[in-house]
Amino acid sequence: MNKLMIFCFVVFGLTSCVKYEEPTLVSLPGEYIIDKITISPTDGEEVIDSVYLPGTTFLNPNDTIPLDSIDVGIKKWHFDYSVVSFNKEMNGWGQTEWTEQYFYSLIPSWTVYDLGYIDINLNGKRLIFKIIDDSAESLTLRTTGRWTFFNSWEEKSITLHLTRTGP
Repeated sequence: MNKLMIFCFVVFGLTSCVKYEEPTLVSLPGEYIIDKITISPTDGEEVIDSVYLPGTTFLNPNDTIPLDSIDVGIKKWHFDYSVVSFNKEMNGWGQTEWTEQYFYSLIPSWTVYDLGYIDINLNGKRLIFKIIDDSAESLTLRTTGRWTFFNSWEEKSITLHLTRTGP
């Protein structure tokens, strides 16, 4: 009887273990160039409505900076630890300056299957991106919820594919 209880305890102990995985840490700080934009419906279908590649311009006149006009392959974003910057320009002394800067919050993931969200405060307007992929060389962000797109409330999802270009 004791051997049976020990055997059951050992089998239960070995089979009831759950593998623990650490959540992935997001490494946002750096300069990125937007090299691809895809637009798709949010109804769960894997259909892509439009793809914007380098040399094309994504326009949405109903939106505000940074998603009103994006020159794909040219437009750059810079993430610091709490500030996201847009519109890189050269000043008179040969230094680069970012003319549009906004605070953002990183909303962490509670599971190992999700990387979290970026919540950007654009002077009262909240812009929330889900982090789809974050690697040493690239970052993929997807909008969440309904999106105002060309004068109508369409259920569209905009995915930004960014490539790291600097620190």
